[in-house]
Amino acid sequence: MKQKLLFWALGLTVIAAVSIGVAFLVEALPLCCQKEKVEQSRPTRKSQAYSQLNITSVTSKEGKIVIRGITDLPNSARLLVFITEEGTDSLKLQRWCEVMEGKFSVFVTSPQEWRGTLRTFTVKVVFDPRIQAPAIGKRVGNRGQNLQGEKVNSWGKSNRLETEYSITLEF
Repeated sequence: MKQKLLFWALGLTVIAAVSIGVAFLVEALPLCCQKEKVEQSRPTRKSQAYSQLNITSVTSKEGKIVIRGITDLPNSARLLVFITEEGTDSLKLQRWCEVMEGKFSVFVTSPQEWRGTLRTFTVKVVFDPRIQAPAIGKRVGNRGQNLQGEKVNSWGKSNRLETEYSITLEF
């Protein structure tokens, strides 16, 4: 009886060790393999899928870049806005804004050297579920499981919504 109990305990220990080892190996996968894991994960609950993130206008007004857009993301979702000048890889400006009633807008003061010139630049807007308030994370999934569509980009272990808009403006 004692031998059966020891054998049974040893078996459970081996099973637990193998399970932990497999979980560790999955987390250690390269990013290219993790993308598939995120995309195949199930939505967090029976909730809507989010797929819309569009920049509707980029204008220059009184030395500021005005960026407006629409989205189906929940109210108070945080969006990161990046501006890079054409021909450079360096980030010129970065801001964040929040979604309100399906819309977003952000006003960014243009760099002093842009004043009085014609500039071509790209605006990139990103919704990253990892920087959201817990209530937003529950709706979109903490790793973006409820994000769908052509604007979804896997990054690390999570999905994000991204959109870009290139324009030439005079400042």
